[in-house]
Amino acid sequence: MKNLDRSYENYEIYDCLTVCSNQLINTTNILETSSGWIPLAIRKGKCPRVWLSAPITFDSENNPTEIIELIVNSELKNNRIEFVNTEYGFQIKIDGNIIVEAGNHDRESIEITKMDLTILGLSIKGDVHGLYVGGTTMSRNRSKNSSTFLKV
Repeated sequence: MKNLDRSYENYEIYDCLTVCSNQLINTTNILETSSGWIPLAIRKGKCPRVWLSAPITFDSENNPTEIIELIVNSELKNNRIEFVNTEYGFQIKIDGNIIVEAGNHDRESIEITKMDLTILGLSIKGDVHGLYVGGTTMSRNRSKNSSTFLKV
């Protein structure tokens, strides 16, 4: 994980990033694993700037040991990925399955309306009604001035 692109740290975060009905106000990361891996990063731009990575090997405790970059600063790094990015939002698909869908982009805020990170080995799914993490539902919460909304 040492070699993963972390250039997203150099870009401005959204004032408000809504993730499946949960508002992240001035919050740097949506989620981070205990090992420090940030699978999805979204930053401001004329079109949203997106980074996405996925584990390819795991240790005996099911922690990722090797991770591959799929999207770096909105550039595709893997041919299994479909990525549509406009000034209004973006959609990411892996093998035809929607991983993340976001819209209502106005340069200061963006809303993720659909998320399914199970294909990345994370038990995280969501839609406009809530974010489902393992057996927990998170809906209409607010995170403000935080480094990370969700630690998994």
